[in-house]
Amino acid sequence: TGRGRSLGWITIGSPLCTATLIAGLTALVGSSIGFKGTYSIVGGVVILLAILIGLTVKNTPEECGLFPDGAATAPDLEVVKTMTLKEVLSNKNSWILIISYGLLQFCIMGVMAFYVPRLQMVGSDPKLFFFWLSVAALMGIPISYVLGWIDDKFGTIKASIVLCATYVLAVGGLLIMKPNNVPMLVFTAIGIAGITGGMPTLHPSITAYVYGRKNYQAANRWIMTIQAVIMAFAITFMATILDKTHSLDLAYQIMLGMVALSAVLIVIMGKTPDHDRAQAKKA
Repeated sequence: TGRGRSLGWITIGSPLCTATLIAGLTALVGSSIGFKGTYSIVGGVVILLAILIGLTVKNTPEECGLFPDGAATAPDLEVVKTMTLKEVLSNKNSWILIISYGLLQFCIMGVMAFYVPRLQMVGSDPKLFFFWLSVAALMGIPISYVLGWIDDKFGTIKASIVLCATYVLAVGGLLIMKPNNVPMLVFTAIGIAGITGGMPTLHPSITAYVYGRKNYQAANRWIMTIQAVIMAFAITFMATILDKTHSLDLAYQIMLGMVALSAVLIVIMGKTPDHDRAQAKKA
């Protein structure tokens, strides 16, 4: 199993959680267990998982007798334990990564936070659009793996372009949404499944594409921090446009432009070979 499918399996937990956790917690809180009992259970589960991870999870594939991306031998990569912000930003692909995936994360926040207000504004039945939101969460489970498979089969850059296409479905569907229009809700649900199932899979993969798995965390702590700043403005962006125009159309139009820019930047990034996979081929 290569990097993409490994991440695809692991990050299935994100859409699975979306599809089940909220409903499960709501049911438990409303039962005799109550709010305090429910979150005591959640706390206990978190502690148990932390202990299991500490005891069982290995740091590298080699510790499990495996080699990354199907290489016959472990790649000979330079190990970087720390990396300064200056070192990260001196790499042009860091800028491309920060901007492209930062904008995609910005769009996720805008899509998910305003899904319900948007559907309410166009006059759709809450039962209908909440049903399709649940379907989107469930579809995100296989899509997480499928995008990981595309990553392994065709490369992280092409998988990222497919991810951008799912953003177009989600954002475009919300832009042209009509009241209780099931085809449009399906169209949007597929897109939401793609962005919620695909981003957790491909973000670490694209970072490893640039820096390699052994340098991943040293670079990612800076990259994610900057991207978080970009993402933090999404709610303000959406709310401001809604306040000024009394509509979200302009927000979705701008986000489509952001997705297009991200796709162009990702294609440019593809001119640089995948760090680990290039090393594996040499080996």
